[in-house]
Amino acid sequence: MGLQSLTANTAGSSNTAVGLNSLYNNTTASNSTAVGKDALLAITDTGGQTAVGHSALKANTSGQNGVAVGQNALLVNTTGSYNVAVGHSSLDANTTASENTAVGYNSLNKKIERANIDHCGPCGNDQEILKNQGFHIISLDIKDTYPKSINHLLYLSEQEEFSSVMGSYLDWYKL
Repeated sequence: MGLQSLTANTAGSSNTAVGLNSLYNNTTASNSTAVGKDALLAITDTGGQTAVGHSALKANTSGQNGVAVGQNALLVNTTGSYNVAVGHSSLDANTTASENTAVGYNSLNKKIERANIDHCGPCGNDQEILKNQGFHIISLDIKDTYPKSINHLLYLSEQEEFSSVMGSYLDWYKL
């Protein structure tokens, strides 16, 4: 639904596209969800992606199983796989790094060269390294620092249309 959604689709199945140009270049990828203008715009044949928000996962071409919730989340990701970005511009400069998690406005918004960075809570030994490289480190007590964002994400995670995407990622905040 939306002008030029799934325009190039030839054999892809079980896709959901809502918004102008969402899943525009998809040809054979299946099981992807794109909600928002230009969400998953460049993907052609790698399915299993979830992008909710204007330009979420916009440049992704072959990265697998990415989850981007928020405007410009994982914006320039091309081949990075298994990344989770929740929040406006989170992981927006990532192109190829995989297995990263970023929660919050502009979290991990600089290019990453390695994988497995958790940016939504305590980062252990990586926290000092990330600070020295200029990354914005989210407070260890994110509920107090970003109460409106967390409450909004928790509210969204309880909605049927988002619970399968966000529910398991936010369960640890409900404690």
